[in-house]
Amino acid sequence: IVNVIFGLIFIFSLLSILVTQVNTLVASLFNWRGRHLKAGISLLLTDPFIRAKFLAHPLIRLVPAVVQPNAQMAEADAEAVAEASAQKVDWIPAEMFSGVLLDILNSNAETKLFGLANEACERMLNGVEKAQMREMLRRFQHGGITLADLTRFVTSSVSDPADQTALLKALEPIATIRQAGGASDEGSRLLPVLAGIDEIGDDSMRTALQTLVGPSHSLEEAQARIESWFNSSMDRLSVSYRRQMAWVSVAAGILLAVLLNADTLYMGRTLWSDPALQQALAVAADAAVSTGALQNSIERSQQNLAGQLPPPAEATPEPTDAATFDANAQAAPGTQPSTVDLAFQVGYTFQDLMELRLPMGWTYEPVEGGCPQAEPTLPDPCNNGRNLWLLLPLGNANWLADLLVKVVGIAITVIAIAQGAPFWFDLLSRIARGRANNT
Repeated sequence: IVNVIFGLIFIFSLLSILVTQVNTLVASLFNWRGRHLKAGISLLLTDPFIRAKFLAHPLIRLVPAVVQPNAQMAEADAEAVAEASAQKVDWIPAEMFSGVLLDILNSNAETKLFGLANEACERMLNGVEKAQMREMLRRFQHGGITLADLTRFVTSSVSDPADQTALLKALEPIATIRQAGGASDEGSRLLPVLAGIDEIGDDSMRTALQTLVGPSHSLEEAQARIESWFNSSMDRLSVSYRRQMAWVSVAAGILLAVLLNADTLYMGRTLWSDPALQQALAVAADAAVSTGALQNSIERSQQNLAGQLPPPAEATPEPTDAATFDANAQAAPGTQPSTVDLAFQVGYTFQDLMELRLPMGWTYEPVEGGCPQAEPTLPDPCNNGRNLWLLLPLGNANWLADLLVKVVGIAITVIAIAQGAPFWFDLLSRIARGRANNT
């Protein structure tokens, strides 16, 4: 009994891995992760111009186009960028989200806050002083220095007093905004961000960011608030994605169980009556568990499905006569496998499964004269659980009962697959240790 259960659990583990790999392959083919991520970003960034610039930012590239943060766009062009097909981007770090969004907001404030200063710099300065002033304005615009740092640079590094006066006068609109907002010197680094938020045309997004960033006393605090907003939104998005993949898992489990004729009742009966197959399956299961190949395959398939980078490569055990079931070994460590790699992984796992000579698959053997009501012997085609003819009303008097038993057997397999490969691997490892101790 233990050997039969041990073999069935091993089969459930392999089928669960196969379903996970099929899910990952389907998700890669249809780019579900990229499309899901793009949809989630679009729900956060409702302003068409901000959304288009973010999706097409050189650091994000969620769409094929590339748009610089300071680019001028027509509304139709912004909508076209946002509606473009999603690239294969699995995830965006929260730090990158906040950094790119702040970059776009800062660029929005360029004309309002820095128009006079940039104009004075280009008109009055030359050579090294112009290059240095440009760099200081850029650093202030992106929160690298405070308004006091910028003012000190003008008074100490611009040689001509007239140029100093003109530049300081050009900075007065920024100082006025700072004083009106009551910002501290350190808080002045937030001025470009707040000015950029004020320039957002979409009322809901402008209000949301004003509520989010307004109470911040420093640029770092504002960035942390934006990251927290992004992370909470991505958590909800992940729940939605996992729910979608759960339905795909159920569909893939049903499809595989039917196509492979993975009937738990028939497989259990065959293992019970065939000691040689029972022993071969036990040896293969022991080898897969003891070498760690099965665990490695499960971990990699789970990571690929979740969109996480695989861990650093570990030493691969030497292959034995039994199948190693490490179908993901072809994937390069530290990278996401391509769609072709995922297709090969599915093929490898399927090949390993078939090499076990399991009582799966379909045959079609018509029985002349039909099948009698009495139970025939096992070798008779009338008792072959792989014979599709028995499930059709073509002469088998028990076809309806056989069909109901087949449905129950496949349903048990589908329910077992739904538990996931990690569940069955844990149970398989415990039984394997118990068998080893008894031996």
